Amino acid sequence: TKKEEGTSLSNNKASAPSAYILEGTKELAFSNIAEISKVQVTSLAGVSVVETSQPASNINLSQLSAGVYIISLTDNNGNTSAQKIAIK
Repeated sequence: TKKEEGTSLSNNKASAPSAYILEGTKELAFSNIAEISKVQVTSLAGVSVVETSQPASNINLSQLSAGVYIISLTDNNGNTSAQKIAIK
C-alpha cells in the first residue's frame, strides 16, 4: 500500500516511529508501531481530536473533517515527535 508522507517537525532518527495516512483512506497507519506508547491527533486550532495509548493497529480518522492535523507520537522511552498530516 502506498503511503503519503507527513512533514516531520523534529529531527527524528530513521528508526523512530512515524505516522502516515494510507492513500485513498482516512486511516492513520504507523511505522514501528510496537515502539509507540501514545498517539495524539490535534487540530491546527490546538484541540485534541483523537488520543490513544498503545495503538495496536491503524486508527480510523473518518470522523475528522478534511484539513491539516498535527500527529504527536510518544515512544516507549517517553520521547515525543510531531508531524503534520493532511486528511482529504
